[in-house]
Amino acid sequence: MLEKASEFWRVAVVKLREQLEEDCITHAPERRHLQNRRLIENLHAELLSSNRPEYWGLMAYWLICGSPWQDQLGYEEPRRQHYAELKTLGIYPEFDRPQFQTKPPSAALPLELLFRLDSRASWIEAQESWVVWRALSDRPAAWDRDDPEARIQAMNAGMIARLPTIFDGMSDWFVAEMIGDLRRWSKPQWAKTLKMAARVVELGDQPVSELDRWVWWRYPIFMRYHWSAAEVCRAAQHKFGHIYKVGNTG
Repeated sequence: MLEKASEFWRVAVVKLREQLEEDCITHAPERRHLQNRRLIENLHAELLSSNRPEYWGLMAYWLICGSPWQDQLGYEEPRRQHYAELKTLGIYPEFDRPQFQTKPPSAALPLELLFRLDSRASWIEAQESWVVWRALSDRPAAWDRDDPEARIQAMNAGMIARLPTIFDGMSDWFVAEMIGDLRRWSKPQWAKTLKMAARVVELGDQPVSELDRWVWWRYPIFMRYHWSAAEVCRAAQHKFGHIYKVGNTG
């Protein structure tokens, strides 16, 4: 039961990552939309394909917001932001599993569940798209839609540069696939990729401004409650003490 509930999220997130990559490769920077409600739409599609969408929706939500396994499933920052939003609205943060299994559901339950799932999914999408946006900032060649070979080489260089920190978390299958890819490289490709990897290590991660970070992690709120650009600017001025001009975010 728990495995099936987690599978809805896993499939939806994997599809989101594919959609983000496709968006970045096929669109110019000014036409990319990295926070665009893709995850909640993916999740709804998966739930509607089941025989009991509302029940599995409750289980999927409880699994990552209230179950004993929520901390093991990751996405701690999205959960913190989700709970903060619920508390601001006067909504109890967690669903209690025994209650929704034994008590007859209220008429408002489906609407509340839809809101909770929408909120939770938007914060997870913010984190997933944040990772993609940071990769775009640090290694733009990895997203070069006009040069597939350069894109693959840049992605491999970034992976090699981070092997000391990520190798322990790789599965045996992933390691085998990676070694298979490396064996196909020519000597010139090896030389170029290793030089790029060394450059990645030398430069490290590019710094992110506090404003960029704040706007990115508030974008789900701006979108859900239809904030205008003027309201975002006023909030940024209140937060940072400066006047900011905010354009297209997400």
